[in-house]
Amino acid sequence: MDNKEDKRELILNTAEMLFEKYGYNKTSMEDIASEAFIGKGAIYYYFKTKEDIFLELAKHYHKKIFSQLNIELEKCKTFDEKFKLMIKLPISHAVKTYPVYYDALQTHTKSLLRKMCDFKNEKIGLYFDLMKSVLIEAQQNNEINEDLDVGKLISLLIRRFIIGDDNVNININKEVFEQGLKDHDIFIDIILYGIKKRS
Repeated sequence: MDNKEDKRELILNTAEMLFEKYGYNKTSMEDIASEAFIGKGAIYYYFKTKEDIFLELAKHYHKKIFSQLNIELEKCKTFDEKFKLMIKLPISHAVKTYPVYYDALQTHTKSLLRKMCDFKNEKIGLYFDLMKSVLIEAQQNNEINEDLDVGKLISLLIRRFIIGDDNVNININKEVFEQGLKDHDIFIDIILYGIKKRS
């Protein structure tokens, strides 16, 4: 790894640590530069804004969780296990990173929200394709109803459980978010009951 990549990685690791410790809103570019022992002006060579650092971390988190999802899916023995994993693993990851993300998204800066929306839309295709392969395989194995509209179900699952729906304006707070997580198991069981083939 060259010196530029080393510095870039150092900035990201430092920013992640400071975001977790003090919150996104209370961390400045100057704080990150100082903690990383990088010149105040030099940090802007790698990242123009704090938002760009945050977005880069979001991309890193997504890559990591998607890789883990694929590994864990290989270990699953039944369709039920795969289905639950596809929904719960991204959510459990969101809980882990919740304080940093929630703090950042409460800034209400249109710029950051637009970048996060664009980022989410980029990643929808990856989740869609992965879920489609699992559901089509289950249909072929006669485990779920063959007349199920796989595309519509996946779109619903992605919007409501994994990515979020930008068309729904919810004033979310920590309590609402945590209650939604508690409800996930119930919703997953209801959906599974509806799509599973019964003899």
